[in-house]
Amino acid sequence: MKKWLIAVVGLISIVVMVAGCAGAPEKAITPEEFYRGKIVTMVLPHAPGGGNDLWARIASPFLVKELGAKAVVVENMSGGGGYPAVNWIYSSAPRDGSYIAFTVTDKIAFSQLFDLGYPIKVKDYTEFSIIAIWGEGAAYSPYTLAVTSPDSPWNSIRELVGLKNLTTGCAGPYGSAAWGRVAYGKCLGIENYAIIAGYAGTADTFTACYRGEVDFISGSLSTMGAMVRQGMLKPIGGNMGVRNVEYPDLLTLKEVAVPGTERWIDLYDKYLKYLRTFFAPPQIPKDRLDFLREAMTRIAADPDYLKTMERLQIDFSDFCPGKEAEAIVKAMADPSTKSERDEYKAALMAYEK
Repeated sequence: MKKWLIAVVGLISIVVMVAGCAGAPEKAITPEEFYRGKIVTMVLPHAPGGGNDLWARIASPFLVKELGAKAVVVENMSGGGGYPAVNWIYSSAPRDGSYIAFTVTDKIAFSQLFDLGYPIKVKDYTEFSIIAIWGEGAAYSPYTLAVTSPDSPWNSIRELVGLKNLTTGCAGPYGSAAWGRVAYGKCLGIENYAIIAGYAGTADTFTACYRGEVDFISGSLSTMGAMVRQGMLKPIGGNMGVRNVEYPDLLTLKEVAVPGTERWIDLYDKYLKYLRTFFAPPQIPKDRLDFLREAMTRIAADPDYLKTMERLQIDFSDFCPGKEAEAIVKAMADPSTKSERDEYKAALMAYEK
């Protein structure tokens, strides 16, 4: 009897101890503890080898240093215009801060902003955890050029003004390059202007221009500089609103624009000034989001990082961290701008072939 009583008392004690442990609150860990020694995944809705892929791989070691992580692994999830990857980040990626992402702003925002009807599950792009945004200067980057085939008859963008027919190309029907091409068509006053949007990637548009499949394209020196220096592409203009740092004698689109059309340059710059977005899935813990924002802010001021970007001629202008970036992203969806967005969309759809 005594032994039985002792056994029962012992069993009850064990049950109480187990219940107590199960009910004890889990010890909160700091962001530093969470990221220390962790493998962080940076998702890229782009194929390897492009400008976004280059930036991600440059940034990875700096993120490792600032986060205290074991590694930041770049995972390319290309295909479907990048939208399947964006959908996955929005709806399925872990929301603990171990997955982050980097892409061009149009991938996460334009389907909603311009009512494009893409198969995208993002109900509200402002729900993403915005870490930082920055531009490549959009219309005002000193590293961008307008180029044509070396066999073309044109040597200046001024010679394109008022042409009856002109073609350009881009990757994807509604990517950032496509929106930029609208401004060229409007400002040059082309009667029959066509944007051929069926190319698989940016590099393919460079090849198409070299072969004469399209009359001209524009792009950054960081991605097409080698072809320009090898004589495979002929520079004929600077960027839309600023002259190129390496080719300062080339006129800009704004300098030759048909009077009254310059607003299309400003419209493009308004929506793509902050071309790059560094973000995470919705609803990651606030302290980890703040930690990521602080890390990116330190990287943006790191002399070694800035030297690397300058050496590769990657524009890192207009950097906006944290809450400032979040406010800018949300302001893009202001209902008061819907009419201008509708006009922009109509122009793009009229030009695309």
